[in-house]
Amino acid sequence: MQIPRLSSLLFLSLSIFLSQPTAAQNDPLSTKALQKLAVDIALIKLETDYGLIEFKEREYGITIEELRKKYHRLIEEAMTLEEDAGLDIPVDREILPRSEAEQLLIGLAAELHDGHTNIMRNTADGYTFGVYAEKIQDKLIVTGFHPDFFSKGNSSEPVQVGDEIVSINEVSVEDIGARHLLYSQMGTYPARLARAWASITTRSHRTLRAETEGSPVKVTFRRNGKTFEGHYSWHGIQALADEAWKYPNYFPNDKSSQKDEGQPHRFGQYGSVRSYFEDGVLNSPSLSKSVIEVGEIINAQLNQQNNEGYQTSKETRPGKTLDQLISDSKGGVKSVSRLKAYIINHEGSNLGVLRIPSYSPNSFSDVVNELRWIALVLERFESTTDGLIIDQVTNGGGYVYYVEQLLKFFAQKDGSMKGMTMNSRLSQNYLSVLRRWSQGPNPLTGKPPNFAENQLSEKALKDLEEKFKNGEKWSGPLPAFGDATFHQEGIPATIIPSQRMVYSKPVVIVNDLRSASGGDFFPSLMKKNNRAMLIGETSTGLGAPVYYGVDSLAGSEMFMRSAYGSPEFADGEFLENVGAEVDVYRPVMPVDAKSGFVNFSRDVLKAAHAFIVKGHQIKTIQNDVNKANPESPLNDQEIKKMISETDALRSRDQILRPLIDPESVENRLRVMKELGQYKKGSCQDLISEGLEAAKKARKKS
Repeated sequence: MQIPRLSSLLFLSLSIFLSQPTAAQNDPLSTKALQKLAVDIALIKLETDYGLIEFKEREYGITIEELRKKYHRLIEEAMTLEEDAGLDIPVDREILPRSEAEQLLIGLAAELHDGHTNIMRNTADGYTFGVYAEKIQDKLIVTGFHPDFFSKGNSSEPVQVGDEIVSINEVSVEDIGARHLLYSQMGTYPARLARAWASITTRSHRTLRAETEGSPVKVTFRRNGKTFEGHYSWHGIQALADEAWKYPNYFPNDKSSQKDEGQPHRFGQYGSVRSYFEDGVLNSPSLSKSVIEVGEIINAQLNQQNNEGYQTSKETRPGKTLDQLISDSKGGVKSVSRLKAYIINHEGSNLGVLRIPSYSPNSFSDVVNELRWIALVLERFESTTDGLIIDQVTNGGGYVYYVEQLLKFFAQKDGSMKGMTMNSRLSQNYLSVLRRWSQGPNPLTGKPPNFAENQLSEKALKDLEEKFKNGEKWSGPLPAFGDATFHQEGIPATIIPSQRMVYSKPVVIVNDLRSASGGDFFPSLMKKNNRAMLIGETSTGLGAPVYYGVDSLAGSEMFMRSAYGSPEFADGEFLENVGAEVDVYRPVMPVDAKSGFVNFSRDVLKAAHAFIVKGHQIKTIQNDVNKANPESPLNDQEIKKMISETDALRSRDQILRPLIDPESVENRLRVMKELGQYKKGSCQDLISEGLEAAKKARKKS
């Protein structure tokens, strides 16, 4: 069997490692040879397990070999990524210190533009000066304060939510954001920018350099065209809630955000029970007084039943009763506080709202319980609402099973709702995990697979094992994100209606730039199957699942994980680096942060009413949203011209299609200019024209 070139390089590097003194082995990044070894080991893991490498080469021109050449060169020249990118003046040094060698590995993972594929330090530490901020359009806007670390009296004016941050220690936020972007391990370019800018004020040491405890931070703020200063200092935070996440949950398992106990909501906080859409409803007297808390009513009933020792009936009776919808497993359904369900009366219609902050509750048993709870909510909504709004803003994803089962609540009964196919990277790790999954009990019934399910799994596994044995690297596009009653390549899974409950009314999903993974998959599959209208912003674009991670990577002792497959929709389109594209674009704007998101929520409700009750066309709804928001980018003449001038390219390139901000468009066009598939015909001329239009729009902003 022929050894791949990179593997042979690894064997050579290992021999170098074994020849090093014991002290060097105890510090795995202490020499250039060992730093190169750490890069090689990370790349071998990607070569073995990464399921998107062919996709990244096609869409970005990224290859394992080119990454190896670049990062070996940087190590040999003892150069940081900032120096290589021309952001810093090169420093004359013999070797990169360990911390900078770690930054190179973090940057290597960031080059894949994949938030599911990460290399980072094994720490939960972070740094803050007490101000939370998020990139909203092209500004860094204050969205909240860390009460333990923010010194209120240290600015010439009281800092407020909605203030703009212009610079930190005389360095513009644009320059700091450009540096942080080199280490931003996210999907779409807008999502990478958002993460890079959000970490300007609250920084995770998992991906960014350490700050000096107590060192001064001079902040220049802007409000209503006038600037003022604030003087603070960096503080270290152990287990920083906003960034300290670990496998398997993509976004933070921040227990404090899973309960809404009067805590102030902060825009940008992943997984918060209360969303900024809900904040807008609560901050509007006319809207808040029309709210009926259905979730609280259901919880009260469940608590009463459980306190009385209630046991659900196992009999099948006609009609949809509460008894039937409660599981016949141990103890029935328990109350749920992490999700919210309420009805808003808007313009004479009843709109149900279901808030899902993430698909990653504390345990898998909680996943099953939440799905049963959602069935109870939808059973109420089916008879009491005109339509449903699913509020999943800042939903960072979670369990694939959660998403798969949630889709069934909205599936058409004719079986026409389709899932996806997924071409997975074959490896011993992958096959071992598949076998463990196939032999496990059904999560809903607790029973092992029946004969048919077992035979199907065994046949699929044997086919994959035979492929792997014969040297094949890929599984082929097999059914995914649905019920796989067959394993034929190229056929997407079918999403079969839930036996518990199917909600038949129209659905609107509120999504945003900070929704990812499951927060990409669920809304996009609902849209692809014409089951929902999406409003808000295109999501992060993390379009492949993860099945394992390495807590301490050999050669560097860093954490690493990677996505294992490349999914596609039934129509052949992909989700990775695209995200769930909205039908109605209504971005979060600086004015929303200042006004408590009242206008944002009103726009969503008006759009939902127009779609659900009046049956208006999407174009009409978008025009109405644009008219209500003069500050929307879609009203900017230069941006409209940029979109028009790149229309022909958008029809060919899925990654470009949803992009609206000029910087993201310019970045994608520069990538496209170097890709082989765009070097033919008139594409190069179209790209050049698009770049000019993007530059003009960016210059104006």
